[in-house]
Amino acid sequence: MTSIVDHGIYLDSPIASAIQQIQPFFEADIFSATQTPLFLRMRALVRMRLLVNRLPQGIQHVAVKPGNLPIADGGVVFYPFNSQSNMNAVTNRRAHHVLTLHGESNKLASNRPAARLYDYICIAGPVARDRYIDAGIFTPAEVDQGRLVMVGDSFVQRMNWIVPAPAGQEGALLYCPTWEGYGNGADNYTSISSQAVFALCADAARIVGTDTIIVKPHPYLGLLRHKLLIDFVKGVRFLKSKGFIVKLAVMNASNPLRLLAAALLRDIEWIDGSERHATSFGLTDVSGVETIFLRQRIPFMTIRGKGEMPVALKNYYAHKSLNIADDVEKPISAYLEDEGCIDDRQRRLVFGWQDDGLEAKSGQERREWLLNYVQNDPYWRTSKAESL
Repeated sequence: MTSIVDHGIYLDSPIASAIQQIQPFFEADIFSATQTPLFLRMRALVRMRLLVNRLPQGIQHVAVKPGNLPIADGGVVFYPFNSQSNMNAVTNRRAHHVLTLHGESNKLASNRPAARLYDYICIAGPVARDRYIDAGIFTPAEVDQGRLVMVGDSFVQRMNWIVPAPAGQEGALLYCPTWEGYGNGADNYTSISSQAVFALCADAARIVGTDTIIVKPHPYLGLLRHKLLIDFVKGVRFLKSKGFIVKLAVMNASNPLRLLAAALLRDIEWIDGSERHATSFGLTDVSGVETIFLRQRIPFMTIRGKGEMPVALKNYYAHKSLNIADDVEKPISAYLEDEGCIDDRQRRLVFGWQDDGLEAKSGQERREWLLNYVQNDPYWRTSKAESL
């Protein structure tokens, strides 16, 4: 019989590597391998994929049905993904339900109206808060009363195998394209779909003065549009043909991409994440990788898609975005002249804290603070009192 616990994580994803995307939060002790079980909805497709992809060692997992979670009265359920069956899980009104997502991103998926299903929503800081308010999903009053909880970089993923290159030393350029996304939204794009992005990577590498390019694809890249896998291989081959030392960070990539790379990119070195790689510059699409670079203090710029940039983010991206079709030397050089100040300003916009002492706390202390905050229920206690 499954033990009843006071908090856990609900995950319903047909993609087994989704678990790997939240593994960094266990490594940082934001979630506890011994105290925070993973409530895993075991669809047939998940069971089949787990025959190939094993669950990370040390993480407790419990097979569940969304309407029957082993959570104690007054307990807390965390949701790192927007899954349809979350709507069934949140019907358990004996527990508190908290949307964390699994990163901080300016994609539309990060501020869906479905966020209102949850009792509390963890956000990184002012930019995320404003996204929700500007979209009309939450009101300023709801924010002031504590329904959106600013937890800084707590739920920003880590890539611990990259470190900033020491001043004056050459480091790699790290290119991290996102995946194609569901639907036809303006931000559901990946720069991989344009082979011109690899010429952009080559130009950027020359501008920052490096001969090494590391390519790290999103774990879901190519699962919906299989042609992108071929585009990926062609692009890596292009970089190799231009004389660069090319390395692949495909430790969390999909099985189809890894199999194709193993067959067609045999002469390219694979990184397994066990060693640190000095990194001088990052390139990524609009995605959670932007905040990873910010958190780890890697200078970077964002490759924008074709969609119109939201008005609220124009100043945010003014010095940090590139368009594939444009010459990139001028914007990259201008950014590098003042990247320290630009990134510090961006960090202040992205990361904020509900409590003044929260930033200095360890992962375990942040978890305990968050559990205490949610179980004290400041927003809903106030709302109920005002309605009487």
